[in-house]
Amino acid sequence: MKTKFIIVAIALLLQGCSWIVRFFVVNETKVPITIEMTLQKNVSSFPIFHYGPLYTYKAEKNKVDCEQPTEANPVYVGDDKSHYKVELPTNAALEIGRLENDKYEKYDQMYINGRVFNIESLKITSGGKETVIVPKNFDNYFKKGGDNEIFYYVK
Repeated sequence: MKTKFIIVAIALLLQGCSWIVRFFVVNETKVPITIEMTLQKNVSSFPIFHYGPLYTYKAEKNKVDCEQPTEANPVYVGDDKSHYKVELPTNAALEIGRLENDKYEKYDQMYINGRVFNIESLKITSGGKETVIVPKNFDNYFKKGGDNEIFYYVK
């Protein structure tokens, strides 16, 4: 009986040890930006980056208010959800991905539980300027900040 109690107690403690790393594109410009995401098709494991639904949040002064999400309205290109465009208003953040129970170090790390870094490309258009992010240059743009959050600030 004592052994069962200890096992249950350990299991409950381990549940409290889970964490989530969230990936955001934050618009700090004075005008809306366009985010175009192309993800791998037919991922056989757990994808990190969202095919949908997508959510936006208010963002000011390098802080994202995750308390009041608003569902984004992506325009899907093609028949599946692997390619979409979203217009992101000023002072807003779009959550593009989520990594659960693992820490993010770099795009080509080994992930637990078969997680897949499923971005093919991410194109951000702001004021006529395009920034194209692919896996190899992802970490040049997205930086750690806050509580287990990874940000790319469009300024």
